[in-house]
Amino acid sequence: MKISERLYELRRKAGLSQEELAEKIGVSRQAVGKWENGASVPELEKLLSLSEFYGIGIGELIGAEPPSAVPPPPSEPEDAPVQESSGPDPAALEDLLQSLGENQRAGNLRAKKQRKYLWCALAAVLGATIVVTVVLFVRLADLQSRLSSLNSLLVFTQNSLSDSITRMQSSVAGLLEEQYSLFTSLDYTLSLDEDSGSILVTITAVPKTLTDTTDIRFTVHRGKESFSAEGIIEDGVCKAELLIPPSTLAPGSGTDLTLALRLYESSGNGGIPEYNLDYSAYGSWLTPATDALPLTVYFTDGGAVTQRDVGSIVVGLDEILPSRRLNWYSGSAQDGSVTGLLVMKGDSGSVTSARVIVYSGLQKLYDQDLALSWDEHFALPEEYLHGPTFSTADGQAALVRPAGDLGGAYSQELTLDFSDAAEGDRLLAFLELTDEHGIKYLGILFTGRPREESDLTLRDFTHVLRPVLDAEN
Repeated sequence: MKISERLYELRRKAGLSQEELAEKIGVSRQAVGKWENGASVPELEKLLSLSEFYGIGIGELIGAEPPSAVPPPPSEPEDAPVQESSGPDPAALEDLLQSLGENQRAGNLRAKKQRKYLWCALAAVLGATIVVTVVLFVRLADLQSRLSSLNSLLVFTQNSLSDSITRMQSSVAGLLEEQYSLFTSLDYTLSLDEDSGSILVTITAVPKTLTDTTDIRFTVHRGKESFSAEGIIEDGVCKAELLIPPSTLAPGSGTDLTLALRLYESSGNGGIPEYNLDYSAYGSWLTPATDALPLTVYFTDGGAVTQRDVGSIVVGLDEILPSRRLNWYSGSAQDGSVTGLLVMKGDSGSVTSARVIVYSGLQKLYDQDLALSWDEHFALPEEYLHGPTFSTADGQAALVRPAGDLGGAYSQELTLDFSDAAEGDRLLAFLELTDEHGIKYLGILFTGRPREESDLTLRDFTHVLRPVLDAEN
C-alpha cells in the first residue's frame, strides 16, 4: 500500500476530516490533502507527529510493516532459547528514508522550477507592459503634436479672420466717414494771444459742399463751458479763431503742493548737476500742462442744421507758452541757511507775483512771497562776480560769472532758511511766479544739503520755469 493510501486510510479510520487532522498536528489542510493524493510526502518531523498521533510505528505508518496485532503466546519448550522480537527491517527503513529524501528533493526542484516559471512570467508581463507603455507614449506624443498643429492652424485662421474683419470694418468706417464727413480737410494751430494771454485756436477747414446760405460754427467744450466762433468762408476755405483762457484748463479744486514730488538728477556741463521735475507727480495742485478739448461743428445750409463731433483740440501749454530761465548765484552758507542771488531775464511787467516754497525732503517748511525788482540794464553786483572755489586737477578754482550789462532782468537777494530741516534730508526751494496773463510757472530754485560740507551748498544753478495748470488754493 502506498504511503498516500496509508495516510488516507488511517485518517478515515480515525474518523477525522483533513482540516481536523491538520489542526491536531499543526499543518495546513492543503498539506494533508497533498499527502493523501500523492502530490508530496510528509517531512520526517511530520511523520513522527503522525506516528505519535495514531499510536503506531513509522514503519507501520508508511506501510513498511503490517498492522500490529496481539498474537497468542507461543508454546515452546522451557529450555528453548528466548528470541528477541524483531523490529522494522533496517533495509526497508533505509529505503524509506532514501525515498523520503528523493521526494523532498523532487519537491524542492518542483518548487524551484515553479518559482523560475513565475519570475519568467512576471518578466514577460513587465516587458509587455513596458512595450505597451512606450507605444502608448509615442501615440500620445503624436496626438499632442497633431493637436498643437491644429491649435496653431486655428489661431492663425482666427487671427486672419480677425484681421480681415478689422480691415473690412476700417474700410466701411472710412467709406461712411467719407460719405458723411462735412469736410475734405480740417486742421488747427495753437498760439498765444499776446494781448489777452489766452490760447488762440485757429481752425482751417475745407467744406465738401458750399452754397450761398452755408453757415459754419465751431465750438470747443471744456466741462460745462464752451467757446464758439463763426467760420469765415473765403475761396472755398472756412477759417475760425477761438480764444481759450488758460484758467479754463485748471482742475476744479486742489490742495497746496503735497509730498508727491519727484526729482531727477542728471549730469550737466562741467559736472554740475541739472534737475528736472516730473509734472505728473505733483498731485491735484498741479496737473500736466496738456488737455484735450472736444470740438463740435454746426453746419447750416438752407435752414437745416447738421451737428457733428469732429475730434479734439489738444492744448499743450508747454508748447505754446515760452519757458522762463532763472539763475541762482550762491553767496554764503552758515547756521543751516543759504544766501544767494536770484536772477531771471524778462520784460518789465511780465511778472506780477512770485514766491519761494521750501522743502526738507518731502516735508514743506515754509513759503515766502518775494518782491522782485526789475532793472533794464542789470549787472551782477561786485560781490557776486566771483563764485565760491572748488577743487580741480590744477588746484583750487573759482566759478566765473558773467560781468557787464545783462539786459532787462528781475532779481532779488534771498536767504533760504533750512534750520528746521531734518538731518540728512535733501533740501529743495521751488520758485513759483505768475505772469501778466495770470499763467503760473514753476521750477527749482535751489537744491542741496547745506549742513554737509562736501555737498552742493555753494554751487550755481540754472533752471527752467515751465507753465503749469494751477487750481486756486
